[in-house]
Amino acid sequence: MKNTARILHRRGKVELYYYKGKGIYIPTNVTTKQYNEDPQMKMFVDNMFNNMSNVITNYFLENKKEFPTADYVKNKIDVIKNKTDNITSLFEIYLKSKIKVTPETLINIKYYGNFLKRYDEINNIDINKIDDEFITLLSKFIYKTGLSDNVHHCVLVYIKSFITFCIKEKHFPDKNIDWELHKVEVTQNSYEVLTKTELDFLRDKRLTEKNKVFKKILDMFLFCSYSSLRYCDLVRVNLEYLKDDNNRIEMKSKKTKVMLYPSLNENNYSLNLYTITYYDKTLKRMLKKYSNEMESFKKIVKVKKTVEGKETFTDKYRYDCFSSHSGRRSFCTIQLDMGTSPLKIRGYTGHKSDAQLYTYGQRKPESEKDNKITDLLL
Repeated sequence: MKNTARILHRRGKVELYYYKGKGIYIPTNVTTKQYNEDPQMKMFVDNMFNNMSNVITNYFLENKKEFPTADYVKNKIDVIKNKTDNITSLFEIYLKSKIKVTPETLINIKYYGNFLKRYDEINNIDINKIDDEFITLLSKFIYKTGLSDNVHHCVLVYIKSFITFCIKEKHFPDKNIDWELHKVEVTQNSYEVLTKTELDFLRDKRLTEKNKVFKKILDMFLFCSYSSLRYCDLVRVNLEYLKDDNNRIEMKSKKTKVMLYPSLNENNYSLNLYTITYYDKTLKRMLKKYSNEMESFKKIVKVKKTVEGKETFTDKYRYDCFSSHSGRRSFCTIQLDMGTSPLKIRGYTGHKSDAQLYTYGQRKPESEKDNKITDLLL
């Protein structure tokens, strides 16, 4: 195509170039390294270049073999990027509808939505073909990014909410997607939870840790480990939930809508919290550092993954298996191991049945039956 090019900067991002009277540079937000090494990113840039070429070609054919001006091409490209009949623009509409959610939830929606946007950039999603085949291909794409089964599951949950919204608002047709077919099995492994010895170790590290980031991560993780709260409930804790002279929280679970009554001391609620993605990432990094002192953290374990219905196993260090939910799971597991009544534990956690609670009690540590965890203070 005459007067067009892909400009690959030595240390920077790829731009598309067109010249007619004056030159324009259209950014792609793809680095030169990504373009040269990542086939998907190369495909994305090439698709953008083809869109620009089509704009020029159509104008050339419709206007007696005259080439369009640079401003005309730029405006047309902007129209293509900002059309309201594409996934990216619909996702922005979806975000604006979430005005009542917490800032943390909004951050998670944006983070998980980025996987859908990236898939759209590479494959140009047809919104009239959002069906089971589309979800299958999208799920494979998400899996190839290397996410854990837990995060993969979360991405699909948020995308399901977005698609349900779009169908309800009649942005695209209802193809009766069978979401059960695309459910990612979330494996709850015993090595994701602490033993009481490990919990005591982390409690002691909180008193000596110099790193301010690790201190805050320990505050959050220990809070959940001692109170049984989920991360989504932890971020909602404030003074109005405190009862009995600050010794107990009384609040409704965001996930299950049941009342929770965890015990705590007067210092547990004063937290300046990190986002869940940063929290998970830094928690692993912190435990990796501590594995030099607590060797059980660097034990190699086999992690099960389910890919297209087939179970596979991969070796991972145990410190890489912990997540934002591990504190709650540690609370339940240690309490069960110590012989605390399931009914009493459920009063703290909000589980509706013993069967639900027992999913946390897979590990039976060696004779750690001394104190109840709720008798300990941070």
